[in-house]
Amino acid sequence: MLQDIAAQIAFSSSSLNLVTVLGATGTVGILGWRWWKQKNAYKSLESLPSPPRHWLLGNSPQVLAAIKQKKFFQLLFDWSQ
Repeated sequence: MLQDIAAQIAFSSSSLNLVTVLGATGTVGILGWRWWKQKNAYKSLESLPSPPRHWLLGNSPQVLAAIKQKKFFQLLFDWSQ
């Protein structure tokens, strides 16, 4: 009887490891798929012309400089062209 209980514990432990591995693999797969889908969602918009931007600050330096020179609306008009 003790051997049967030990065998059941060993079996459930190995199946628990399998479930854990499958769950982790599935979670990583789903997160990777969602990241890829979101990354490619706006890929066609990147081909449109746009004003130059900084990788971290975006267009804030240009906007702030235009505001200081009182040419903000001219900047927006230039960007719309």
